[in-house]
Amino acid sequence: MVNSPLRLGDLELSLAPTLQFPEGGPVEVVCYLGLDFGKLQLEDGPEGTKQSRVETVVQVIGPNGNVVLNETKRQGFEVEKQKLDEAGREGLVRAYAAKTAGAGQYQVRASVRDLVSGQAGNASAIIEVPERNPRELYASEVLFGNPREGKITFEPYRFQQQEKPRYGLWVLPGKADKPVEVVARIVGGDQVVATWRPILIDKTTPRPAFIFDLIDLNWCRQGLFTLVVTATQGKRSLERKVKFEVR
Repeated sequence: MVNSPLRLGDLELSLAPTLQFPEGGPVEVVCYLGLDFGKLQLEDGPEGTKQSRVETVVQVIGPNGNVVLNETKRQGFEVEKQKLDEAGREGLVRAYAAKTAGAGQYQVRASVRDLVSGQAGNASAIIEVPERNPRELYASEVLFGNPREGKITFEPYRFQQQEKPRYGLWVLPGKADKPVEVVARIVGGDQVVATWRPILIDKTTPRPAFIFDLIDLNWCRQGLFTLVVTATQGKRSLERKVKFEVR
Protein backbone atom coordinates (compact mmCIF):
# COMPACT_ATOMS: atom_id res chain seq x y z
CA MET A 1 0.00 0.00 0.00
CA VAL A 2 1.22 3.50 -0.90
CA ASN A 3 -0.06 6.72 0.60
CA SER A 4 -0.61 9.79 -1.59
CA PRO A 5 2.73 11.52 -2.18
CA LEU A 6 3.27 14.92 -0.53
CA ARG A 7 4.81 17.61 -2.76
CA LEU A 8 6.43 20.89 -1.67
CA GLY A 9 8.60 23.60 -3.24
CA ASP A 10 8.82 25.70 -6.38
CA LEU A 11 9.41 22.76 -8.74
CA GLU A 12 6.68 20.14 -8.93
CA LEU A 13 8.35 16.78 -8.31
CA SER A 14 6.14 13.72 -8.82
CA LEU A 15 6.85 10.48 -6.96
CA ALA A 16 5.47 6.99 -7.60
CA PRO A 17 6.98 4.28 -5.38
CA THR A 18 6.12 0.64 -5.98
CA LEU A 19 7.47 -2.82 -5.11
CA GLN A 20 9.32 -5.46 -7.08
CA PHE A 21 9.68 -9.06 -5.97
CA PRO A 22 12.90 -10.61 -7.34
CA GLU A 23 12.74 -14.37 -7.15
CA GLY A 24 14.96 -15.56 -4.32
CA GLY A 25 15.96 -12.04 -3.23
CA PRO A 26 14.66 -9.32 -0.91
CA VAL A 27 11.72 -7.14 -1.85
CA GLU A 28 12.80 -3.96 -3.65
CA VAL A 29 11.29 -0.49 -3.35
CA VAL A 30 11.38 1.13 -6.78
CA CYS A 31 10.87 4.91 -6.93
CA TYR A 32 9.86 6.66 -10.13
CA LEU A 33 10.49 10.41 -10.14
CA GLY A 34 8.83 12.76 -12.60
CA LEU A 35 9.81 16.36 -13.25
CA ASP A 36 7.96 18.86 -15.43
CA PHE A 37 10.53 19.76 -18.08
CA GLY A 38 8.63 22.96 -18.85
CA LYS A 39 9.30 24.28 -15.32
CA LEU A 40 13.08 24.05 -15.67
CA GLN A 41 15.21 26.99 -16.76
CA LEU A 42 16.90 26.05 -20.02
CA GLU A 43 20.25 27.05 -21.45
CA ASP A 44 21.36 27.09 -25.07
CA GLY A 45 23.08 23.84 -25.91
CA PRO A 46 25.14 22.61 -28.86
CA GLU A 47 23.73 22.41 -32.39
CA GLY A 48 20.50 24.27 -31.70
CA THR A 49 19.44 22.27 -28.64
CA LYS A 50 18.17 23.41 -25.26
CA GLN A 51 19.61 21.86 -22.12
CA SER A 52 18.88 21.68 -18.40
CA ARG A 53 20.95 20.64 -15.40
CA VAL A 54 19.40 19.17 -12.26
CA GLU A 55 20.46 17.50 -9.02
CA THR A 56 18.24 14.81 -7.51
CA VAL A 57 18.51 13.25 -4.07
CA VAL A 58 16.55 10.10 -3.16
CA GLN A 59 16.42 8.44 0.25
CA VAL A 60 14.57 5.29 1.30
CA ILE A 61 14.34 4.84 5.07
CA GLY A 62 13.33 1.57 6.70
CA PRO A 63 10.99 0.93 9.66
CA ASN A 64 13.87 1.07 12.16
CA GLY A 65 15.24 4.33 10.78
CA ASN A 66 17.92 2.53 8.78
CA VAL A 67 18.71 4.17 5.42
CA VAL A 68 18.59 1.55 2.64
CA LEU A 69 19.14 4.04 -0.18
CA ASN A 70 20.80 7.45 -0.23
CA GLU A 71 21.63 8.49 -3.76
CA THR A 72 22.54 11.87 -5.26
CA LYS A 73 22.77 12.45 -9.00
CA ARG A 74 23.67 15.44 -11.11
CA GLN A 75 22.36 15.13 -14.63
CA GLY A 76 22.10 17.20 -17.78
CA PHE A 77 19.46 16.82 -20.47
CA GLU A 78 19.53 18.03 -24.07
CA VAL A 79 16.38 18.44 -26.19
CA GLU A 80 16.06 19.59 -29.79
CA LYS A 81 14.14 22.86 -30.02
CA GLN A 82 11.43 21.32 -32.21
CA LYS A 83 10.81 18.66 -29.54
CA LEU A 84 10.46 21.01 -26.56
CA ASP A 85 6.66 20.78 -26.52
CA GLU A 86 6.77 16.99 -26.54
CA ALA A 87 9.36 16.97 -23.73
CA GLY A 88 7.17 19.34 -21.72
CA ARG A 89 4.19 17.00 -22.01
CA GLU A 90 6.09 13.81 -21.13
CA GLY A 91 8.45 15.33 -18.55
CA LEU A 92 11.58 13.67 -17.22
CA VAL A 93 11.27 10.27 -15.54
CA ARG A 94 14.01 8.54 -13.54
CA ALA A 95 13.94 5.29 -11.54
CA TYR A 96 15.75 4.36 -8.32
CA ALA A 97 15.74 0.93 -6.63
CA ALA A 98 16.49 -0.05 -3.03
CA LYS A 99 16.73 -3.55 -1.51
CA THR A 100 14.66 -3.68 1.67
CA ALA A 101 15.74 -5.15 4.99
CA GLY A 102 12.52 -6.79 6.16
CA ALA A 103 8.83 -5.99 6.34
CA GLY A 104 7.29 -2.73 7.54
CA GLN A 105 6.70 0.85 6.48
CA TYR A 106 9.37 2.50 4.35
CA GLN A 107 9.56 6.23 3.80
CA VAL A 108 10.63 7.54 0.42
CA ARG A 109 12.04 11.08 0.27
CA ALA A 110 13.03 12.81 -2.95
CA SER A 111 14.25 16.30 -3.78
CA VAL A 112 15.32 18.09 -6.95
CA ARG A 113 17.23 21.30 -7.58
CA ASP A 114 17.46 23.17 -10.87
CA LEU A 115 21.17 23.97 -11.09
CA VAL A 116 20.47 26.79 -13.54
CA SER A 117 17.70 28.71 -11.70
CA GLY A 118 18.32 27.45 -8.16
CA GLN A 119 14.66 26.48 -7.72
CA ALA A 120 13.91 23.30 -5.78
CA GLY A 121 11.11 20.91 -4.95
CA ASN A 122 10.60 17.77 -2.89
CA ALA A 123 8.15 14.94 -2.40
CA SER A 124 7.69 12.08 0.07
CA ALA A 125 5.59 8.96 0.38
CA ILE A 126 5.24 5.87 2.57
CA ILE A 127 5.03 2.35 1.18
CA GLU A 128 4.27 -0.86 3.07
CA VAL A 129 6.58 -3.83 2.46
CA PRO A 130 5.01 -7.23 3.27
CA GLU A 131 6.63 -10.25 4.88
CA ARG A 132 8.27 -12.42 2.23
CA ASN A 133 7.01 -15.99 1.95
CA PRO A 134 8.09 -17.97 -1.14
CA ARG A 135 4.81 -19.89 -1.12
CA GLU A 136 2.68 -16.73 -1.31
CA LEU A 137 1.43 -14.73 -4.30
CA TYR A 138 2.57 -11.09 -4.42
CA ALA A 139 1.52 -8.11 -6.52
CA SER A 140 2.76 -4.52 -6.61
CA GLU A 141 0.66 -1.38 -6.76
CA VAL A 142 -0.77 -0.46 -10.16
CA LEU A 143 1.10 2.11 -12.23
CA PHE A 144 -0.22 4.00 -15.22
CA GLY A 145 2.31 4.05 -18.04
CA ASN A 146 5.13 1.71 -19.03
CA PRO A 147 8.15 1.95 -16.70
CA ARG A 148 10.17 -0.27 -19.03
CA GLU A 149 10.04 2.57 -21.58
CA GLY A 150 10.61 5.25 -18.92
CA LYS A 151 7.04 6.51 -19.29
CA ILE A 152 4.98 6.98 -16.14
CA THR A 153 1.77 8.92 -15.52
CA PHE A 154 1.80 10.46 -12.05
CA GLU A 155 -1.04 11.45 -9.72
CA PRO A 156 -3.55 13.01 -10.07
CA TYR A 157 -4.67 10.59 -12.79
CA ARG A 158 -6.75 12.49 -15.34
CA PHE A 159 -7.48 11.23 -18.86
CA GLN A 160 -9.55 12.24 -21.86
CA GLN A 161 -12.30 9.85 -22.92
CA GLN A 162 -10.59 9.07 -26.24
CA GLU A 163 -7.36 8.02 -24.52
CA LYS A 164 -6.22 4.43 -24.05
CA PRO A 165 -3.81 4.59 -21.10
CA ARG A 166 -1.56 1.67 -20.26
CA TYR A 167 -1.50 0.18 -16.78
CA GLY A 168 1.07 -2.18 -15.34
CA LEU A 169 2.06 -4.07 -12.17
CA TRP A 170 4.60 -6.65 -11.03
CA VAL A 171 3.31 -10.10 -10.06
CA LEU A 172 5.32 -12.89 -8.40
CA PRO A 173 3.48 -16.23 -8.29
CA GLY A 174 3.70 -18.43 -5.23
CA LYS A 175 5.39 -21.82 -5.33
CA ALA A 176 2.07 -23.59 -5.84
CA ASP A 177 2.03 -25.38 -9.19
CA LYS A 178 -0.90 -23.32 -10.45
CA PRO A 179 -1.14 -20.49 -13.01
CA VAL A 180 -1.98 -16.93 -12.01
CA GLU A 181 -4.91 -15.16 -13.66
CA VAL A 182 -4.85 -11.35 -13.79
CA VAL A 183 -8.11 -9.54 -14.56
CA ALA A 184 -8.63 -5.78 -14.90
CA ARG A 185 -11.96 -4.02 -14.66
CA ILE A 186 -13.22 -0.45 -14.40
CA VAL A 187 -15.76 0.38 -11.70
CA GLY A 188 -17.88 3.52 -11.63
CA GLY A 189 -19.94 3.98 -8.48
CA ASP A 190 -21.30 0.52 -7.67
CA GLN A 191 -21.27 -0.73 -11.26
CA VAL A 192 -18.66 -2.57 -13.29
CA VAL A 193 -18.26 -0.50 -16.46
CA ALA A 194 -15.88 -2.79 -18.34
CA THR A 195 -13.88 -5.99 -17.82
CA TRP A 196 -10.87 -7.10 -19.82
CA ARG A 197 -9.86 -10.57 -20.92
CA PRO A 198 -7.73 -12.38 -18.28
CA ILE A 199 -3.94 -12.41 -18.62
CA LEU A 200 -2.38 -15.75 -17.65
CA ILE A 201 0.97 -16.26 -15.91
CA ASP A 202 2.16 -19.86 -16.24
CA LYS A 203 5.42 -21.81 -15.87
CA THR A 204 6.86 -20.28 -19.04
CA THR A 205 6.43 -16.67 -17.85
CA PRO A 206 9.61 -15.00 -16.45
CA ARG A 207 9.59 -14.21 -12.71
CA PRO A 208 8.60 -11.72 -11.53
CA ALA A 209 6.11 -11.06 -14.32
CA PHE A 210 5.40 -7.51 -15.46
CA ILE A 211 1.75 -7.43 -16.50
CA PHE A 212 0.58 -4.52 -18.64
CA ASP A 213 -2.33 -3.76 -20.93
CA LEU A 214 -4.28 -0.88 -22.48
CA ILE A 215 -7.65 0.20 -21.11
CA ASP A 216 -10.22 1.74 -23.43
CA LEU A 217 -11.92 4.73 -21.76
CA ASN A 218 -14.65 4.94 -24.39
CA TRP A 219 -16.62 2.78 -21.96
CA CYS A 220 -16.53 5.62 -19.44
CA ARG A 221 -18.46 8.83 -19.31
CA GLN A 222 -16.99 11.84 -17.57
CA GLY A 223 -16.45 11.37 -13.86
CA LEU A 224 -14.48 9.40 -11.28
CA PHE A 225 -13.68 5.71 -11.76
CA THR A 226 -11.57 2.97 -10.17
CA LEU A 227 -9.31 0.58 -12.03
CA VAL A 228 -9.38 -2.74 -10.14
CA VAL A 229 -6.77 -5.36 -11.00
CA THR A 230 -7.14 -8.80 -9.40
CA ALA A 231 -4.43 -11.50 -9.40
CA THR A 232 -5.64 -15.00 -8.47
CA GLN A 233 -3.63 -18.20 -7.91
CA GLY A 234 -5.67 -21.07 -6.59
CA LYS A 235 -7.52 -19.87 -3.46
CA ARG A 236 -5.22 -16.85 -3.04
CA SER A 237 -6.44 -13.57 -4.52
CA LEU A 238 -4.93 -10.06 -4.39
CA GLU A 239 -6.76 -6.90 -5.42
CA ARG A 240 -5.08 -3.63 -6.38
CA LYS A 241 -7.06 -0.42 -6.94
CA VAL A 242 -6.27 3.01 -8.37
CA LYS A 243 -8.68 5.92 -8.83
CA PHE A 244 -8.71 8.13 -11.92
CA GLU A 245 -10.82 10.80 -13.58
CA VAL A 246 -12.19 10.90 -17.12
CA ARG A 247 -12.77 14.36 -18.59
